Amino acid sequence: MGSFLCAKYLARGALWMALWFLESRREAFLSAWRLAHTPERAGWGWSKVHEGLPPDVFCELGQSVTLLEFQSLSWALLHLMGMMGRRGPELARLCRHRYPQTAAKAVTRLVAQALATAPERA
Repeated sequence: MGSFLCAKYLARGALWMALWFLESRREAFLSAWRLAHTPERAGWGWSKVHEGLPPDVFCELGQSVTLLEFQSLSWALLHLMGMMGRRGPELARLCRHRYPQTAAKAVTRLVAQALATAPERA
């Protein structure tokens, strides 16, 4: 549901709040990846992001770093959601959890609707 709140922030023009959310989601994804693949590095942050992270995952995370503008933040939100949709089930399985596929699809629809109804921004 946090992704939907981020989309609502974007629709209202609260770009700093949306940016904060996206940064926290990147951190959460990075922690989840490390927890599943390199538990000894699970608490490491962005200062050592390249260590032990496969190049494709590093590139995907890099694509979510954005400017403080509506279009860039919207794209980054959708990119992070897509990345979690692709990689989340494997991460959940490795951590012995169930990935909430149905809920994720519902949130994706809500985010798309919120961004579609946002006023056009330059």
